[in-house]
Amino acid sequence: KYFSPETLQIIITADFANVKLELNEINKKYDNVNLVTKQGVLNRTNAILKYLTAGKPLNGVNTQERTQLDSWYEFFNI
Repeated sequence: KYFSPETLQIIITADFANVKLELNEINKKYDNVNLVTKQGVLNRTNAILKYLTAGKPLNGVNTQERTQLDSWYEFFNI
């Protein structure tokens, strides 16, 4: 199955963060990932990536690392 680059970013990040994602049929059909949380739905790739890595070393352990990661998120924003 083909996944868009955005979807692959989210799937790979979830795997590294040890977060189980379930892609429902609508998301697979339209190749769009929406992350449903207790607080609501996230539908932008960078917001989902930050949510998945929140509180984990993947999100950076200090301000410098978090800022560097933000730069990469923007660079790879497709």
